Amino acid sequence: MTDLSHIIAPLKLNIMSLPSTHNAGMDKKATSGIEEGWIACQNDTFLFQLSNGIRVFDIRLKHAIEGIFFSHNGWTSTRTISKLIADCNHFFNVDYASKKNEIIILNFHDFEKFTEQDYSEVFLQLINGFSGKNSAVKILPRAASDLTHAQILTDYPGCNIIIAGHQFGIHTECWNNIPHYWIGQDVPSLAELDIFIDRHTKPTHKNDLWSLQVVKYSNTYGPENLAGYINIKFQPYQNTIINSNIINVDFFEKSLLVDYCIQANIYKGERALDKIPPTTPVFRHANWIRPWHTCFVSFEESTDNFTVTHHIYTIDDGEEQRLENQHSAVQNLELNLAPDTLYTLKVYGVDFAGNYSPPLTQTLTTFDEPTDDKKPLTPLITATQRIGKFGCAMYWGEGQTVDCYEAYIYGEGDIDEGKPIREPLLSKFVSRWAGGTMFENLPDYNAYQMAVRAVNSYGTYGDYSIRRVEPYKPSTRPPTAPSELKYVYDSVGQTLHITYIKGDAKVGTVFHTLIIETNSEQWQEIIYKESFTFPLGLSIDFKLTLYCTDQDYNHSTSISLTGNTRESGNDSPEFITDQFVTRDTLTSGYTTWSGARNIAQYKIHLYDISAIEDEKNTKEGTIIAPPIREVLYSGSELCYTFNDLTSLKPYHVFVWGINAYGTEGHRSFTNNTFMHASPYYADQEKPTPPLHLTASYSTMNGNLLVFFNLSSDNNKVDHYIVTINDSVIKKNASPILGFHSITHPLQRNIPYTVSVYAVDPDNNRSSVVSIHGTTSDEDTQDSPPTDSYVLQAKRTENNTAQLTWGYIHNARYLCITYYLITENGEIAQPLVHTAGKSIGVNLHNIQPDKKYKVAVIGVNSYGNTGTLKFIEF
Repeated sequence: MTDLSHIIAPLKLNIMSLPSTHNAGMDKKATSGIEEGWIACQNDTFLFQLSNGIRVFDIRLKHAIEGIFFSHNGWTSTRTISKLIADCNHFFNVDYASKKNEIIILNFHDFEKFTEQDYSEVFLQLINGFSGKNSAVKILPRAASDLTHAQILTDYPGCNIIIAGHQFGIHTECWNNIPHYWIGQDVPSLAELDIFIDRHTKPTHKNDLWSLQVVKYSNTYGPENLAGYINIKFQPYQNTIINSNIINVDFFEKSLLVDYCIQANIYKGERALDKIPPTTPVFRHANWIRPWHTCFVSFEESTDNFTVTHHIYTIDDGEEQRLENQHSAVQNLELNLAPDTLYTLKVYGVDFAGNYSPPLTQTLTTFDEPTDDKKPLTPLITATQRIGKFGCAMYWGEGQTVDCYEAYIYGEGDIDEGKPIREPLLSKFVSRWAGGTMFENLPDYNAYQMAVRAVNSYGTYGDYSIRRVEPYKPSTRPPTAPSELKYVYDSVGQTLHITYIKGDAKVGTVFHTLIIETNSEQWQEIIYKESFTFPLGLSIDFKLTLYCTDQDYNHSTSISLTGNTRESGNDSPEFITDQFVTRDTLTSGYTTWSGARNIAQYKIHLYDISAIEDEKNTKEGTIIAPPIREVLYSGSELCYTFNDLTSLKPYHVFVWGINAYGTEGHRSFTNNTFMHASPYYADQEKPTPPLHLTASYSTMNGNLLVFFNLSSDNNKVDHYIVTINDSVIKKNASPILGFHSITHPLQRNIPYTVSVYAVDPDNNRSSVVSIHGTTSDEDTQDSPPTDSYVLQAKRTENNTAQLTWGYIHNARYLCITYYLITENGEIAQPLVHTAGKSIGVNLHNIQPDKKYKVAVIGVNSYGNTGTLKFIEF
């Protein structure tokens, strides 16, 4: 949370995906005995869980004879509330700066054999433990429960602990109870757990914190390690993790849950900062059913770069109504409308960040002629189809005197002699023009009875047409194994590039799992493409194991490959080529070269020419003395500059490549390693001094505002040095014509001196320009500068023009721009700034016989500008 603060800043805690440990205090280091498997749900301590990314503890306590302990299934561990408090404080005590934005949620879920005194004792321990003198952090109060992460950090700094549980009563330090969603049985099948999780991760979010129990037991050992299942079920960007809040698991460290939550929160944070609106919904059709005064509207949902969470609609620009996302490409809207009326419907797609799409605007009419008063003829269902685990479709022929169709899903035993005997599980209205429909929210994998009947505009129903849809049948055949597992190691980037040919699933999709084992660690990654890049250090032995799993959790056989990242002949650094050396100023020179393969860094030596045994001093020679300077360079520009060289002295420069293992290659071998004594031209011309140096002090904010115009130079101006009293400021030169401004704080009622000079790349300096003043000026009024005088311009000698004007009231300073008028338009000349009390200024570099336009505007100390005045001369 600390590292990702800038990304998750707009998220509330109930929107984040947070990893949680189920029965957090029941770990194997605090339990023992033959029943350990049934007792323990975690492998290690609270501190271990925190240090490995857990941010929510599922806490269950029991009052025993010896005191209050953490419990599971009636058994207790040696963990106590004081141990929990101590581990949390220890976690934050060590390098708090790196953890200052972490939030730890203590989710109190179960209290066995507790008395009122027990509740008070535990709550008092928590309050003292996180507020006393030995506490590293404080409790985040309930008032923060509706704040974003950024707001929590601003409003409650140092508050890192949340206490949640209604059993403690209403206290400002205690948050609302966090509901747990549990499948309701200890030993469900993975298919049953699958259905339960999918059902509870359909909505985009709930209003408060909530917890999803992803746990199951075996009859022989107790809590199971579901790492493989979790790694497939909760992959980043899938609905199961994006739509989850607190994900409560056993033996968490064996899975990728923490990493997946991090990626999911990055995704959510980016969604919350999204500024791109969704696309406009697309109207499909509307059916008006006269007897019910009901209009059924269908439209294609908006699309978004992330997701559309819901739609908003209005009738005749009235009150906005929310339509929840129906998780279907086609959305249906039911409206109660008066007959014989025209309505304007507007529908907007709304994304996670609250951006509205442009509206779908559609006129709805309730003047439709009735189809017929006869009983409509329902067409026969021609086919049904199972679509994945929770979807199905049916198709029918053409009906007669039909205004719309009503489609239904019934359970297997809900139809008797061709008629329903119970209420449908799902139903929807479908357009009269449709030849079928699809349901995407079946309760489970079972078979169902699908039904349809026609409806006319009088509300008369036709007979049922009914047909069975087969159950979803999980595959029992494993997918084919992947093949041709290979790797290439990049020693410079220290990455392992792995390729393979995918395996195929017999039914549905397949996921590939790659296990990378070294002598000290093991990583497991779920991969989606036929290639994968993994960071791996130098000189390591490793083993790769790859297998695939289908959507029904059938595993293929695995394939393995061993290798190492030790240095080999393929890692040798190549020769340096195309070296070029030049002297660009009297005291600096640079070298460039072409990069080569297997080079992690470059060694660059600068030599006195006497250190190279070479008669002509123009090509490679034998090095007979140590270098004057040595540089290890790892940049990507393949160019290095030596500064502070002795003027008029020649040098040699050589470059070597060094690989990641530290092995040095051959030095550069070209005819250009010699650096001449001086550049081809040595610039000794000084820049011109800066023009129009002015300063204006604002008593309103205590700042001195300094302006000056550009200097010119035969090469270019590199920077300016500005001295304000004892402060030296370096100002980089602007690449375009204009002025420079510097804001510098100064005390009131003191004298000041501002000096400025220009410096070119060869360190030539212009003459110094200075002004003096005091910081006693009063601010100009909080109203725009005004004037009532006409500008005047007069050409003078030395290509100068004198510009004058009457005094401009309320102006702190004046901004003057002059333009050269040509046949092709106006060319802007440098800006000039002068004090507001001035009534004239000289404009330089005015060309004879050329026409100019001048613009003058006043600015007061509040930043308000007056009227822009123009004159031509």
